[in-house]
Amino acid sequence: SFVIGDRLTDIELADNLGAKGILLSNDETLYYNKKDVEVLKTDSWRVVYEFLKSADRTAEVSRKTNETDILIRLNLDGKGVSDISTGIVFFDHMLEQISRHGNLDLTVKVKGDLEVDEHHTIEDTAIALGEVFNKALFNKLGIERYGFCLPMDDCLAQVAIDFGGRNWLEWEAEFKREMVGKMPTEMFFHFF
Repeated sequence: SFVIGDRLTDIELADNLGAKGILLSNDETLYYNKKDVEVLKTDSWRVVYEFLKSADRTAEVSRKTNETDILIRLNLDGKGVSDISTGIVFFDHMLEQISRHGNLDLTVKVKGDLEVDEHHTIEDTAIALGEVFNKALFNKLGIERYGFCLPMDDCLAQVAIDFGGRNWLEWEAEFKREMVGKMPTEMFFHFF
């Protein structure tokens, strides 16, 4: 919690509450004697807004089962950098697109029982990916209500993701082949 005020007594209140304080002032002579309480001093509400919405939105999840060993790291405020290795090249490519077009940094390392089939690798990666997004989003600070459209040359895909916690899936996709690379097309629905 933060107490926002224009007097040192406001910051003192934050200290007494065990909270952090933001001092709305440009007076250089005003300062609170405990640096860990007064976390920001500014006369701009825009700066206060940016500070409050810029909470660290990173997370890491590891998931180990009899079939898979997964590590995922996510930085929602990254630059679109990815390091992905699932053992399924086309799956890697699709996960890289999330990173690139979402402008987020994503590391996905998966060791799965691909000698059996692709199912566990894809399913467990989807579960871990959902967990890491949930963890990084935490209280959903900085998430805007509306998104955008990314048109592609040879296809139209519309995806609406609701981070509000209401799960639902409408799937209207048909595939003309069983595999894309080494990824079974039936696993796309299962992934989502």
